[in-house]
Amino acid sequence: MWPLLLAALTLSPPPTSRRHAVAAAAAAAAAAEVPVLAAHAEPSFFSTLQGPIQDVIAPGHWVGQLAGINSKTDRWEFADSSPEEVSGALVSVLEGLTPDRRAKLLMPELRIARADASAVHVLTWTKAEWLDSLDVRLEPRGSGCVARASFYATGLVPTSVPLAPLINIAMA
Repeated sequence: MWPLLLAALTLSPPPTSRRHAVAAAAAAAAAAEVPVLAAHAEPSFFSTLQGPIQDVIAPGHWVGQLAGINSKTDRWEFADSSPEEVSGALVSVLEGLTPDRRAKLLMPELRIARADASAVHVLTWTKAEWLDSLDVRLEPRGSGCVARASFYATGLVPTSVPLAPLINIAMA
């Protein structure tokens, strides 16, 4: 919260009058007092319709991979767990997230699109209906497995905007 407040203050133009300075300080103080509430963002009709299309195309992921932004990839090793066990545990954790925890993770709405011994793929919508994807590939290794997890933005325009996949392709 404080970094956002400081950023807002540093991005504001310098006050030209005492009245402007007082108003800016009051607005900053009010912003600091606003509590963060749990969000529930059931995807809109357009997001529900366009989300799976944008997930397959994922033009935002192209940009993210090239520029190194809006995507994160990690590798996890599970010495004594099979791919089936890891997939099941991941699904269990995701399904068990409370609305408050989902809001803190900035993914108040999620849908598990695929979950099996080779992969887990999850569509996550932010409160503003940007679609992000979590993709976990599972490979057996000895008595355990290795998971390669990627979390990435699928586009630059929220899926609630009509024709968002086409707009995102044009912007990529």
